[in-house]
Amino acid sequence: SISSDKKTLFLIKKDIFGDDIAVSYFDEMTNTWSKAHLLGRNINSNQWENFCSVSPDGNTLYFSSNRDGGFGGFDIYKSEKGINGEWQNPINLGPNINTPFDEICPVISCDGNILYFSSKGYNTIGGFDIFYSVINNKIFSYPLNMGYPINTTDDDIQYYPVAEENTGYISKPSDKSAKVFDIYRYKFASANKNK
Repeated sequence: SISSDKKTLFLIKKDIFGDDIAVSYFDEMTNTWSKAHLLGRNINSNQWENFCSVSPDGNTLYFSSNRDGGFGGFDIYKSEKGINGEWQNPINLGPNINTPFDEICPVISCDGNILYFSSKGYNTIGGFDIFYSVINNKIFSYPLNMGYPINTTDDDIQYYPVAEENTGYISKPSDKSAKVFDIYRYKFASANKNK
């Protein structure tokens, strides 16, 4: 995930213990990115943290984790940036978003009002489907399935909307092993571009 000003890049670093979230900053003087360093213990645990997305104002980080204390499998969490610039202890988005199954790949819309994510825990067409929840006064609405043709009988993950282009991008498995994914681009009618 990259910040709206294109100067902060959030990455996933893999090691033998799992995934952690790291950050890199763009230096306009040298026109280069800094070496990525892991976010602190408030974000990264001894479990997996991955699939992160930062809000348009850069002050809220959404990510998925299978850390202890969730509702089961991978859950979606959010962390607010404190006045000291440090990310605060993450908050589970609760049972209106998370289920006993896996919720992954959170993506926040460019206006900050819609959360997209993939889930196996609701009524799906098959495997992971893309859902969206409208955010109103920090309350998340009950998630709705984006339906066909966005969702199929395969695993549909990592939906990314580009509202100004009326398009969206999504990852789908390229073979039945579901280990290799291809990226697809969708074009929407203007009335549906935010859904």
